[in-house]
Amino acid sequence: DLPFAVRPQVRPDQAVMVYMDDESHDKLGQSRIEPWDRSLHARLVDRLTAAGARVVVFDVVFSDPDPEPSRDQALAGAFRASKRVLIAADTVPAGYGTGTRQRAVTPPIDLLRDAVAGFGSAETVPSHDFAIRQHFHGSRDDFLASLSWTAAKFVGAAVTRSPEEQFRERWVNYYGPPGAIPSISYYRALETNVATDRLFKDKVVFIGAWLLTKFAGERKDEFRNPFSYWRAQDRFISGVEVQATLFLNLLRGDWLSRWSQT
Repeated sequence: DLPFAVRPQVRPDQAVMVYMDDESHDKLGQSRIEPWDRSLHARLVDRLTAAGARVVVFDVVFSDPDPEPSRDQALAGAFRASKRVLIAADTVPAGYGTGTRQRAVTPPIDLLRDAVAGFGSAETVPSHDFAIRQHFHGSRDDFLASLSWTAAKFVGAAVTRSPEEQFRERWVNYYGPPGAIPSISYYRALETNVATDRLFKDKVVFIGAWLLTKFAGERKDEFRNPFSYWRAQDRFISGVEVQATLFLNLLRGDWLSRWSQT
């Protein structure tokens, strides 16, 4: 962690974050304990596609049907029309068996899974202090690669051309404290007079939650980061920004490697 304290911040310009944040929940009237209205996601996909986004990546698991079926149909239609949307699957620990850690995969519903360009596991492997320091893009026994690897492969990142590279040891190169990757609130991204097409054109757009308001029992999608230890205001980084950082490491080829002991 220590070298990040003295290294200048890097400002990658290949990705943009769209946050389902507290302000967007309020402005768009969305519940904090229920899934969002998927017709909003359809609007956002149409808007980002029209703006020329290179890829749209949802760090959202659409594992259950929307209470209103027409919203799922609208979202599936937007996915098909875009041809450049990737979505997440949830992977959680499921005990141990035959000496290995078992994991259960919760995929997206069939309607949406069949409409997207691809999907990947949102699983990450935190360290003992709940900081993510190491890349994890799936094991050799997994049928599903990570969401970040799937996105890197979709855009043709050089590292993804060799199947063996998926399992190579890599360490996360954070570009700066939380917020280092350019971002905008979801509700603002919908407004063409606020967010111009230039913000999204040729960018990989990651969409996910970053909420300051949390509920008891909720699984927290935020993690410690290398800046947590000397900058109190940067204590946590959102899970979706971690996904975007892993993707950028792969795209730019600037992940960290362990020094040789020789």
